[in-house]
Amino acid sequence: MPSYINQLPVLGLGFGYIGRKDLALFSGVIKENLVDYAEPYAGCLSIDSEELFTQVPLNLDIVMHAERLSMASGEPVDRKRIMKHRQLGEKLNIHWTFEDIATWHLDGCGPVGEPFWPPVLDEEALDLLIFRATSFSHAIGRPVLAEFPPLRIAFGTMSPPEFFRKLVDRTNIGIVLDISHWQLYCESVGLNPKEAFLTFPMENVIELHIAGGRIIDGYYSEEHSGELLPETIELLAYACELTPSLRAVTVECHGATRQIIESSIRKVAALPQVIALRSRRTGKKAVGIELNEVQILAASEELEKPGPPLLQQRERLIRDLLQYPQILDGIFEGEYTSISIEDMILIRRHSSKAWFKASRGFLRQFPKDRLSVRAQVAILNGGYEDFGDFMQAIMRARPISAGAPSPEELLHLATNLPQLQEWARDVLAFERDVVRLRKGMNPLEPYEKLRKDLWRVTYRRSITKTLQAIIDRNELPVAEKEDIWFCFNGEKLSVLNKQPSEKS
Repeated sequence: MPSYINQLPVLGLGFGYIGRKDLALFSGVIKENLVDYAEPYAGCLSIDSEELFTQVPLNLDIVMHAERLSMASGEPVDRKRIMKHRQLGEKLNIHWTFEDIATWHLDGCGPVGEPFWPPVLDEEALDLLIFRATSFSHAIGRPVLAEFPPLRIAFGTMSPPEFFRKLVDRTNIGIVLDISHWQLYCESVGLNPKEAFLTFPMENVIELHIAGGRIIDGYYSEEHSGELLPETIELLAYACELTPSLRAVTVECHGATRQIIESSIRKVAALPQVIALRSRRTGKKAVGIELNEVQILAASEELEKPGPPLLQQRERLIRDLLQYPQILDGIFEGEYTSISIEDMILIRRHSSKAWFKASRGFLRQFPKDRLSVRAQVAILNGGYEDFGDFMQAIMRARPISAGAPSPEELLHLATNLPQLQEWARDVLAFERDVVRLRKGMNPLEPYEKLRKDLWRVTYRRSITKTLQAIIDRNELPVAEKEDIWFCFNGEKLSVLNKQPSEKS
């Protein structure tokens, strides 16, 4: 391994989190000394020192999850983002940083569903990552590791284990292996996950991750907010036995409740392999990479060089295949002819069923917090059991190449989806008006503007009674028109079931 990897301390057991609100839920396990380090996402951290030190637990070691560096992507790496990671590394004295090997942005936009698209697994991407590997560590000033990404489908001329094996053989880079990602990948290609470890460079794994999950339609789906599944815990314990360079095990519980967080940490902390790892904690200080300004600048300039055109072309192809199911329709019905023969061969390594399943899983990760709880109840009870199916229908209704829909656009498109029951479309029409009125725009349902800050809007049914009936599993009330008054003062939107007085 590179010399700086050999100097990395054994950290023990840690937790990943996103933002200060998420961090607060870990206070109990920190007080009980059940964890040894914290692993925040770089994107949720402030450069301002006063603000920054309220976003991390000061009594724990810090490892940082890098964000949007796009290490193996054909697009140039943003120097401002590199500098932010460097400044955070110095201020927090982090031990190392890492990022999923994936495409985090293309043409100025991020993905519609998951935080990133899966990588292209071919020689062009591998050569680029090998070229960049040392430059990333030099530019950021800390060891930079490569994480195995979540792969619902693998696209390229190599398998993922083969790609990582060649990467390690030619760079000796340290690896972060997410067991939940591994479980997802192995299931998608029909591999036994324990046996498949034999094809992966386990000797270079520095850090293991585990996250919650659930079974959807018989298939595993990673969910950071969910409970740890017994088979995932078992796989983590098995992996610990195969990783001689292991220094850290991270539990990722982003968005989980305090109860799930504490339960997850306790289950992992109780594993004999994790107990043994924590007993070897070395407590060394973080090791920075000492370079002069000329060397740092040279590394940053290397990262600003774009990758080969073929790699960028294939990254856009993966984006389109996962985000726009109408393209998959055309490919597997023989009507889409603008793809090269070489790329079509790579696409057809997987069945149409596998591609549509991957697209559904990818789009299922669209951030649901962009929609109100009312809207989510309407969607998942009014015609779609799977949010991924709903998002596929939304993306089919949009132009190809359109990016992520805004909440207003998503709600507007949803009101026209025939699979949604009428009551659900009415609830979503109400939610669309809420979004518009908060922007100071007029609603789209029939309305009368009574004064500059007050609207009376007429709906085909009582939204409140309808949702309550769904939640209580009661019969839906008869659809009868109902007036709702909205008052917006430029900052706060009030929703009223009767007209306010002139003074209010």
